[in-house]
Amino acid sequence: MSDTPPVPVEGTPLPAYPYGAAADAQGSPAGMPPLANWGWRALSGLIDAVIIFVPNTVVYRTMHPYAAAMTEMLIALAITVVYAWMEGRTGQTPGKMVVGTRTLRQADGGLLGFGRALGRRLLHILDLVPCYLGLLWPAWDAKRQTFADKLVSSVVIKP
Repeated sequence: MSDTPPVPVEGTPLPAYPYGAAADAQGSPAGMPPLANWGWRALSGLIDAVIIFVPNTVVYRTMHPYAAAMTEMLIALAITVVYAWMEGRTGQTPGKMVVGTRTLRQADGGLLGFGRALGRRLLHILDLVPCYLGLLWPAWDAKRQTFADKLVSSVVIKP
């Protein structure tokens, strides 16, 4: 039997992973799959960023600069909302699907839901403010969380 959690189906809850105070030697909470390391998180983020970059580059090269700026912001906003919807519903964005990671609630291992996932996406702005320190934070944090993850109580796992 596989150790990876099942792919969620609409209306079917994910198995609950108890998130107690106990942790294994790698810092993973008791009962949770292993936490994703910084490299997997960075790779999935890079893939997601490229998906936003490609249409924005096409727009930038084909439109008047003022129209392009507005269109690029709308594209980025639309993709952010779609990513939040995907992550809230399945725990994964396209980048996370490629590398095999998933974002779950810290407390019980359930899916974030759209609101929390959108909040997490928007709160990533705080990760950028102090010289991108929040994006590097998972490299040494015990729970491998960014500032946004800490604020919405989420963890990224690599089953």
